[in-house]
Amino acid sequence: MFSSYNPPTISSIYIEGLEISAKDAEAAAIAARDAAQAARDDALQYRNETHTYYTQVQQIQTGDYVTTQSLNDALSAFSFSDLASVPTSFTPSAHSHAWSDISGKPSAFTPAYHTHLWAHITDKPTEFEPAEHVHTWQQIAQKPGTFPPESHYHNWSEIEGKPIAFNPAAHTHSWGDISGKPTKFEPVVHTHDWGAIDNKPLAFPPESHTHHWDTITNKPVYATRFPKFSEVTGKPSTYTPSAHGHAWNEITGKPATATQWPSWAQVSGKPNVVEQSQIGTAAARNVGESAGDLMQVGAFGWGTKTQVSLPTGDIDTNTNPAGAYRTDGVTLGTFPDGFSRFGVVTIGRVNHVECTQIYVDSRGGMATRYYSVGLGGFTEWNVSHGTNDANFKKFGGGDSGEKLADGMAKFSNFAVFEPKLSFVTSARTMEVSGTFKIIDKVNGDTIIDGINGLSLSGVSSNKEGVITFNAGASLFTKGQQLELLSSSTGAFFKVSA
Repeated sequence: MFSSYNPPTISSIYIEGLEISAKDAEAAAIAARDAAQAARDDALQYRNETHTYYTQVQQIQTGDYVTTQSLNDALSAFSFSDLASVPTSFTPSAHSHAWSDISGKPSAFTPAYHTHLWAHITDKPTEFEPAEHVHTWQQIAQKPGTFPPESHYHNWSEIEGKPIAFNPAAHTHSWGDISGKPTKFEPVVHTHDWGAIDNKPLAFPPESHTHHWDTITNKPVYATRFPKFSEVTGKPSTYTPSAHGHAWNEITGKPATATQWPSWAQVSGKPNVVEQSQIGTAAARNVGESAGDLMQVGAFGWGTKTQVSLPTGDIDTNTNPAGAYRTDGVTLGTFPDGFSRFGVVTIGRVNHVECTQIYVDSRGGMATRYYSVGLGGFTEWNVSHGTNDANFKKFGGGDSGEKLADGMAKFSNFAVFEPKLSFVTSARTMEVSGTFKIIDKVNGDTIIDGINGLSLSGVSSNKEGVITFNAGASLFTKGQQLELLSSSTGAFFKVSA
């Protein structure tokens, strides 16, 4: 009947029948449960009655009933019929019997409504004709998620109402799909980009032509040679005069300026050299201060009668450029002890950070120091020559406020300063001129001003001078860092051998 097997379809009518059967089975189960409960209640009643009978027997045994007979005689004389309210029949408790033990059972049975598992049914058909039915949307499997469904195809024969002929829309075909096409075509007038032309020559000998000078690119600034006589146009056909010259004012139409430098061969009065290279490289150098230039007068302070002032105005500034500079007496910063602030500082740069300084003051003292990043600043001045004389050291002599020496407070009324000396013999005498002041080295506050009572200590050596000041009163804190400065113009002290 069917070309292939299809699984049986369970109709909604059949499902409703199964629901009815399930409800009947549920009702039968409830009835069976109620019957079992009733049987249980009967069994409990029988058990209670039996217990009552047993209790009565125990009462007889324990003498509740008065009798002249012995217990054994009483029990042997006791009969069941002597008991009052004894039931005539008993309902035994739940039990079972073998089928063969039951007598009078019918030979056939009409079973009540019941169900069977599908697997227990034999000779059932393999295929079913489903009754007319419907399905809910949820019962339909593999239905598309959206409508219209995804792109699909139909056989031509399945399409109804299709036209017999069609006017196709604009479309294209590959060249190979076109049949009967011509083998040659007459192209229309057109152009091509130069880059689209294949196998073009790399060079062309074009026809004789000219170009305007302004349209020529990469032309030399100067001519590399003079034109040949044959290349000159507009020249006279004949020449009467022999070689001769003209005065410059007799020449008309001459350019205001030369259009080229003359070649070396055209220069007259040049030095008697074999080659131009013998002139040297200086002729090709610019004059200035940039790398590769010939240094001009005054560059870096050199070559002038008077050096320029220090650019930053502070000798302790590491950004001063290399060169020799005038200090002018007003330059800020740390100068060698006892040196005048009038002098020349020469700066040599090791690199953009590190540098060396050589300072020569106006009295001939000379000292050097070095700036290092690793040291965090300048080193102390290294005095190689004292001022004025090799056998003594003069400190001061310049403007007021000139620093002369560093020191410290030994006691609250006694201060010691140690200027560096330049001579090699022992320091023995000291000359003092003008007045001085002592300030706190840390904060710069003036402690005492207008003093002149400085003394040379006997512990001075050939390189260290020890200058003392006895205040006679408590002015200092022991260990306080101090500086000795001049407080009047020209004030100085001089240590001699």
